[in-house]
Amino acid sequence: MNGHAKPAAAPSAEDATDVDVQELLKDIEAANEVADGMESRLDSLLGTLDSLLAKLEDAEQQRNNKKDEKS
Repeated sequence: MNGHAKPAAAPSAEDATDVDVQELLKDIEAANEVADGMESRLDSLLGTLDSLLAKLEDAEQQRNNKKDEKS
């Protein structure tokens, strides 16, 4: 031996591809979790809007009934 350290072997293209795929899968999983959270929030918001719309329609119907009674 000459006292020099052996240079580290460069990762093969296959190793680099495996790492890239693993990183992409992690990113996809994280994005999926975010999307699931957003879907849940949107479902809740739509439910609230449906309830509000139903109450407004009921109130409008009651006002129309009162107008008809006065006529």
